[in-house]
Amino acid sequence: MRVLMRSDVAEWLGADAVGLSDEQAARVDAAFAVIMSRYAGPDKAVEREAALGAAAQVVLGRASLDEISMLWHQAKEIERDGSRRCPVRWS
Repeated sequence: MRVLMRSDVAEWLGADAVGLSDEQAARVDAAFAVIMSRYAGPDKAVEREAALGAAAQVVLGRASLDEISMLWHQAKEIERDGSRRCPVRWS
């Protein structure tokens, strides 16, 4: 049985959608639905794209959840450090 993937998921994955197993297709389709719901709206576009990319990397076996988590925490620390170093001053 071939698992059908939503067209928007396949479009987002591009060439990577072609080689997915049924299990991978089902996993990425489910992850896509959760992410699109959680990060809905134009103000969440950056977070949405990052989450979609991370989910795809994990499902495709290119990264582990531990690696994605570590990178996310490093990015948040850099963001916090940058905010501390460059506070906004309103005159």
